[in-house]
Amino acid sequence: MTKRRFSSRIQRSPIRSLKLLCFECGGEYYAIHISQVEHILPEFTLHGCLESGRSLVKYKNQAIAVLDLTKLFSNPQDKIENKGCVSCEYLIICILENSPNIDNKNDRKSGDRLERFGISTMAMPTILEIAENQLENLPELYLQGTPGISYAPKAIEKLIHTTDGKTIFYLKLESLIYD
Repeated sequence: MTKRRFSSRIQRSPIRSLKLLCFECGGEYYAIHISQVEHILPEFTLHGCLESGRSLVKYKNQAIAVLDLTKLFSNPQDKIENKGCVSCEYLIICILENSPNIDNKNDRKSGDRLERFGISTMAMPTILEIAENQLENLPELYLQGTPGISYAPKAIEKLIHTTDGKTIFYLKLESLIYD
């Protein structure tokens, strides 16, 4: 009797890696997918600063909105104390392709509609490459929050825990500007 040999090949699906832009705002770390970053400006001037954390900047001869995450994600009580523009060193120019709120704004491929906006930050952003399975869901209790007092912004999509002990909030930019 002959023994049959079967190959015991285990098919493993390759773990996809994600390249993210990581930045700090108000003592918290955030990350966005690198494909949504067009440019990082080291010098810029903000105009029309609102208490809501929004302002304007001129970029490529166009006025674009700038978001200050420290104000957008803070408690309502904190917003009263911190009025006007916060001085930041860097501006991350973000892009959302095929934006539903834009009437045929140019660029990339014909027919694409781009929404450009900026996120201000104090320090130069860094590139972070992680395995896709490092993205964690947010705990349900955290997402619920306390109505009227605090809640997790819809733009915070996932959590990342790095080997150096940082906790990073992975942002869904569409929710940041449309929700």
